[in-house]
Amino acid sequence: MKKFVFIALLLTVSPILFSQPKIVSLFHSSFQEKSILLDGNINLNYAEQGASGGIPVLFVHGYPDSWHSYEEVLRELPKSIHAFAVSLRGFGNSDRPDKNYAPKDFSDDLASFVKKIDIGPVIIVGHSMGGIVVQRFAIDYPELTRGMVIIGSQVSFNKHNDLKEFGAEINKMKDPIMESFIIDFQKSTIADPINGNFFNTLVSESAKAPLKVWQQAMNELLIYEPGELLKNIKVPGLIVWGEKDLFCSRGEIEFLHQSISNSLLLVYENTGHSVHWEEPKRFSDDLMDFINNLNAPSLLRERTIELPGNLNLSYVEQGNSDGLPVIFLHGYTDSWHSYDSVLSNLPKNIHAFAITQRGHGNSDKPVSGYSPKDFANDVAAFIEKRKLGPVVIVGHSMGGVVVQRFAIDHPELTKAVVIIGSATSVKNYSSVKEFVEIVNQLNDPIEPAFAEEFQKSTLAKPINNLYYKELVGESLKVPARVWKTILNDLMNYDPSAELTNIRKPTLVIWGDQDVFCNRESQYKLLESIKDSRILIYKGTGHAVHWEEPRRVSNDISDFIYSLNKIN
Repeated sequence: MKKFVFIALLLTVSPILFSQPKIVSLFHSSFQEKSILLDGNINLNYAEQGASGGIPVLFVHGYPDSWHSYEEVLRELPKSIHAFAVSLRGFGNSDRPDKNYAPKDFSDDLASFVKKIDIGPVIIVGHSMGGIVVQRFAIDYPELTRGMVIIGSQVSFNKHNDLKEFGAEINKMKDPIMESFIIDFQKSTIADPINGNFFNTLVSESAKAPLKVWQQAMNELLIYEPGELLKNIKVPGLIVWGEKDLFCSRGEIEFLHQSISNSLLLVYENTGHSVHWEEPKRFSDDLMDFINNLNAPSLLRERTIELPGNLNLSYVEQGNSDGLPVIFLHGYTDSWHSYDSVLSNLPKNIHAFAITQRGHGNSDKPVSGYSPKDFANDVAAFIEKRKLGPVVIVGHSMGGVVVQRFAIDHPELTKAVVIIGSATSVKNYSSVKEFVEIVNQLNDPIEPAFAEEFQKSTLAKPINNLYYKELVGESLKVPARVWKTILNDLMNYDPSAELTNIRKPTLVIWGDQDVFCNRESQYKLLESIKDSRILIYKGTGHAVHWEEPRRVSNDISDFIYSLNKIN
């Protein structure tokens, strides 16, 4: 046999990882196993659990598994989740037609399933091959998709040489598939041992798929390419990947993350391709955080606007179109998601725009143009293109520096200013100088641990765990060159002498545990900007709007209402 991806693992895996299991099927009575007849006379086998009026979540297994792939995950879910784990056509105890094993065929079956059971828009979860099916489902059936979760998958298999070689090996095989082959294949998908009985079940379920299904499903995956269709996915997505995944590389998972605009990437250290088998409790917790966030009122649809110079910026918008326009600018390496929780607490009569600045998030990342003046000019171009008129402009950290520059250069577009955890300049801060030296050593891809430590340093107290991971994920979208260029430009920037030109009402918000901006820097802002006042949040850090979003939203709203009284 030629070497391919899981054979490579077998050369290094310890022989005591598993004892050789006998193929036995284990069925757990906590799940109700059922069958449903779909259009086309196809019977699908599935398991169901949870309250009938609960949140519908549909689980789709990988190649060549069955609904049993999610046994350990289902055990961890609360009864409020109405869970359906389906065995796709050809797999497990579902029917095995002679043909039609492409991602679109599986997706169509799932749509028929959702409609027949009448569970409305679902959160759909897919592993490996199931992750590609989930993407296809979200493309073809947006009206049936509430959100999607992709585990250890990529956009396409057709550029993966190891999987092509695997497909060639499968096509040479003859029935029956050897038990040892199935065992070796399933071993290759995990980095650490899992429950032996559960592993036996997985092997037993894989053995149920006939060779023709193994072959046809893999051959279809190897020619499948969604291309530009991925841009049609607008629903929120959670992508989960184990850093020891032998089937899906970091580059492939990051490409998927970039291709699906409204997605969050979670990286599990020391886990393999099947993270939900190795860490079912952790995965279930992250899934529940994602589901709970979906039900939060802060969920927004990301949009894109093209500015002069072919620059595309992503942003979100909420509130009444005739309300007072308020623009929110994030800090260094963040994105519009920095204001997720703030936006959810704003009244509807505020027409809010949270912009992802150039080089960040899903916005374009040009080779140059990362000074505060460049960012400020982008905001001015955004306002002019949207015909917003004078705006209240809010900025955190680096965004606070941009806000100051904007108010200086574009007073005719500025109604008022809010500065959160920022300063006039950072060039004289020893802690920032040390950070610059570290950043200048960075290379792509940015290590998740580094981004996590950086974001942790902005907090004085814990925030929602999934939201924190989302913020880290947004920082990982920023290339190393942008990290470096922005910070070095900031180190050479000092508008102190120009701040007296800001003649608009200004609110300064600062946490007294801020490790980046000290008390002295805040009073320098107050001295330089004539019509300014400060709110000090005790016990909070640099990112006060993450730690106390409701309070920040209320204070900004009160500030805006006071402007109307003055005027």
